[in-house]
Amino acid sequence: MLTAYAYTFPEIRECWKTSSKTIQSLKYGKKWTVWSSDSILGYISNFLGGKTGTEDNAGCCFTGAYEYKGSVYITVVLGSGYGVSRWTDTKKLHKYITKYAATKY
Repeated sequence: MLTAYAYTFPEIRECWKTSSKTIQSLKYGKKWTVWSSDSILGYISNFLGGKTGTEDNAGCCFTGAYEYKGSVYITVVLGSGYGVSRWTDTKKLHKYITKYAATKY
């Protein structure tokens, strides 16, 4: 529910779909480039963006937004373990959306 709410803000949507950004200190003029750790960016065509996270108790996590047939779907992966498993789990959820989202159960 939090991801769906956050997605309503244009500024958050813009951040989620950005792979890197250069920022500059207003006071000193120093520049830094920051990169997204989101491995789904550029991999799935209808991916709208998402947020990675890692926490000691939850492990690697990811929440993402996808557009499919005019609707936005949110996926959440928690406790996926370290390495690439959160991306594998997310891709499985995406396949589920494209297979079942337009069907009636």
